[in-house]
Amino acid sequence: MKQRYDTIVIGAGVVGASTARRLAAAGADVCLLDAHHTGGRGSRAAAGVGVPSVRLLGDPEMLAFAEAGRKQLRADLEELTGGEPGLLRVEAPVLRLVRDGRHRAELESAAAGHPDRLGTWLEAGRLGEAEPLLDTRRLHGAYLDTGGMVLDADAYVTRLQQAACAGGADVRLGVAVHSVEPDATGVRVATQAGRLSADRVVVAAGAWSGALAGLPPLPVAPLRGQMLRLDTPSAALRHVVSGSVYAAPAPNGTVVVGATEEPEGRTEAVTPEGLLVLGAFLSRTLPRLAAASLRTAWSGLRAATPDGRPLLGPLPGTDRVVVAAGHGGQGLLTGALTGHAVTALLCTGHDEWCTAFSPDRTFADE
Repeated sequence: MKQRYDTIVIGAGVVGASTARRLAAAGADVCLLDAHHTGGRGSRAAAGVGVPSVRLLGDPEMLAFAEAGRKQLRADLEELTGGEPGLLRVEAPVLRLVRDGRHRAELESAAAGHPDRLGTWLEAGRLGEAEPLLDTRRLHGAYLDTGGMVLDADAYVTRLQQAACAGGADVRLGVAVHSVEPDATGVRVATQAGRLSADRVVVAAGAWSGALAGLPPLPVAPLRGQMLRLDTPSAALRHVVSGSVYAAPAPNGTVVVGATEEPEGRTEAVTPEGLLVLGAFLSRTLPRLAAASLRTAWSGLRAATPDGRPLLGPLPGTDRVVVAAGHGGQGLLTGALTGHAVTALLCTGHDEWCTAFSPDRTFADE
């Protein structure tokens, strides 16, 4: 087995696999590692909704990153599927529900500099026609965003890994990394399968990126999300319905409902409390779906940072280690763009997104 590479990428989820794929295409000798036997544990657990969060309205730079991510994701899906992106996604416009006039005013104030990002306003009286499954009695209205999509996250990660391998990357799944030790000549990576070395390492292990031995602790913490999937033989959902949580039509003909947001340090688990949160949303907003058959429920860990922005760029003190983690709930949406950004950084020495979200900010006060 080979032991020396140009670049080792740790984490084979959407961010890591996208990065390895692009680096290999640029001619780099790349190894992609992941401790999980299928790779991309966090990415595969995602519900698959590819929509910029309304919370980003208060952070124009993050909103621009998410919008650029959506554009890059669509382009990459075309590449990965040979022009048939419907194999991995369904198009689903988004209805961002608004409770009352005060709620609408808050959203419009947050979007004052870019009102088009909210979508087209629909009064409550029109919502029933747009989405027949909605109970509109408690709603003031909704914003309609026609650019939404829902991915088959599991199939997308598999396709990315296959593309990375086909492009020449050495993909090793089920190989845990024990430590990463940069020095003046390169980086030594100790794994359960033996020692590897590289000129550079990219840390893209999602919620597991924050505590790699040999590196300073990164402010990346796990944030648990619980989700469920419904069989809906007689009730087809037309939109991603976004409120306190969301419900969305999935590529396999089911409906996915998610996701809770639970404090860092939680383990992956489905709890009665989490299911109650999701069930209450359905009962209040989409009551016909509340009676649908439950196919499965699961949980996953997002990679959260204190300021809600990802860490993209060299680890302070060394250009041998590049971090690409902390995307929160926007990882599926922005992973393809991150792969391009990290590739540009490693190949040219510069990328605008890596400058905007440099890890330097997290060490500035130390």
